Amino acid sequence: MGKSCCAVDCTNRFNKKSELSFYRLPKSKEKRSKWIAAIHRNNWNPGKETWICSFHFVSGKKSDDPLHPDYVPSLFSFTSATDRTRAANNLERYLRSQEVFEKRIVNKSRELAATALLNLHQSPASEQEVQADQTEVQTVEVQGTEVQTEETHNDIASLHEQIKSLNKECQSLRDKVHKLESELKHRTLDASQFNDRKMKFFTGLPNLQTFMLVFSYVSSVFPATAKQSLKPTQELLLTLMKLRLNPSEELLGYLFGIHQSTVSRIFHRWIQVMASRLHPLILWPQREDLRSSLPMCFRTFFKNCVSIIDCFELFIERPSDLKAQAQTWSNYKQHNTIKFLISVTPQGSISFVSKAWGGRVTDKHLIEHSGFLDKLLPGD
Repeated sequence: MGKSCCAVDCTNRFNKKSELSFYRLPKSKEKRSKWIAAIHRNNWNPGKETWICSFHFVSGKKSDDPLHPDYVPSLFSFTSATDRTRAANNLERYLRSQEVFEKRIVNKSRELAATALLNLHQSPASEQEVQADQTEVQTVEVQGTEVQTEETHNDIASLHEQIKSLNKECQSLRDKVHKLESELKHRTLDASQFNDRKMKFFTGLPNLQTFMLVFSYVSSVFPATAKQSLKPTQELLLTLMKLRLNPSEELLGYLFGIHQSTVSRIFHRWIQVMASRLHPLILWPQREDLRSSLPMCFRTFFKNCVSIIDCFELFIERPSDLKAQAQTWSNYKQHNTIKFLISVTPQGSISFVSKAWGGRVTDKHLIEHSGFLDKLLPGD
């Protein structure tokens, strides 16, 4: 089986002629968990032969230095332009800091070497003493020049210890940032965080499994957008919350961390797709199917009942057009509304939903002209 990249929407595969490199996910639990979190795939448990290509690293290859931006892959299809720019800037800063650090090491080594040589020239030691001292001296190469000094070696070892200490402190800070980012993600509404009770309250759906089933059915024809402020599951959750509880767009914007205008665009985009995708699920049942599915105790009372209907109204904002204002004004609600006729079977499943009418129309007119009567048979 060939190597293929596990990143979302990445189709890169191993090819001998390609310059791309492929890396296995790390074995270290800590580093592996960071890579999995960065790849950001839902309900994913990668195996031993899981690969990711070098396309997802800023420098084009992975790094084992915890301070390097490519210690964890960061470039994906869902990475925003701002985050890509930030990653490139982080790489430049890292390279500059490495250059400065190497210069400091070289300069420090030169200073120590010069000091050691000066001490050797100034000390009045005999030839035998100098030779005895030279047996204990270690050679340190500084840019092609060999300088014999024991002090230089000790200082370099001390600098390495400082580097290790700073790396450890930096890794600790990275872990804290990663933890805070995880907590921040958990504070954003996501369907995966809901139990059955919350799911029913916010969306009207009984559980997460039903939500994901609706999502997979609807999103199969959902048009892809170049830039998404939320994950597709969050957009569907926002739409269902709007339908279920009718909170203001401003409140939904605060809950999901997006602008009010973005809430409006998301809702209108999803409601159109949901209407076209879910409309075929509203079926007018056959009489035999209807009666055979009734409980025995109801067959006497609901023998000829095929539909229970209701005309209900939804509040809308006042239209700017005067004619539309008049057509949607409801004397009953004392508000601009749109009216629907809905029908359910005795078992409770929806069997008919009319098109929207202005709130001014009467229930009788709506029933007669909505097409509902065409579905009835004599005796119903």
